[in-house]
Amino acid sequence: MPLASIDGRLEATEDTLGITNLSFVEGDLTNRAFVDHLLSVHEPDTIVHTAAQPSAPYSQINGERANFTQHNNLLATRNLLWGLHEHGLENTHFIETTTTGVYGAPEFPIPEGGATMENQGDRDDVPFPAMAGSWYHLTKSHDAANMRLAHKQFDIPISDVRTAITYGTETEETAADPRLATRFDFDYYFGVVTHRFCAQAVAGYPMTVYGKGKQRKPFIALEDAVEGLG
Repeated sequence: MPLASIDGRLEATEDTLGITNLSFVEGDLTNRAFVDHLLSVHEPDTIVHTAAQPSAPYSQINGERANFTQHNNLLATRNLLWGLHEHGLENTHFIETTTTGVYGAPEFPIPEGGATMENQGDRDDVPFPAMAGSWYHLTKSHDAANMRLAHKQFDIPISDVRTAITYGTETEETAADPRLATRFDFDYYFGVVTHRFCAQAVAGYPMTVYGKGKQRKPFIALEDAVEGLG
């Protein structure tokens, strides 16, 4: 089923859900002038930053895609953080959705929030090392460091929400109107592995196995991911 246009989605949100205070502005967050204009006009109380190139496989295709991923993701986040500071919006709650892939796959339990390091008799609390396994995941690692610095220097309240691999295509709200339907991505570069397994099973196609097939990954349903952001 074709996805509705943004105008159709806004109409459905008002008609079906009774939400009337939504607006849509198209722009590029890597464009500093656009970000400045957006912040000066709307003066948001909260920003939920989900604008990024989100695919690890895409970032691994070649150097051009790796460069695009890192340039796009890091510049957009820095523009927003510095924009909040320079427009006097340091009380704006900045929320970024990142990924558990930032941690990598260490052979020990990941400490919540950080770790305590000891060297030559001295101790200090440090962020957990970024052990990301792709050029995409490294953008989220760098974002975390930039957000930490923005909180320290500008006192902006920051929430770094690291989600697991998200599966599912609808929530209670989007299921209420077909105009609010979302994409079902199952391709190699942007598809969720769970979606791909379902599509392959329905099509009678052998399921794709990565490497030796021994990876262990966390998953979360879309409904739970959205609730967590609430």
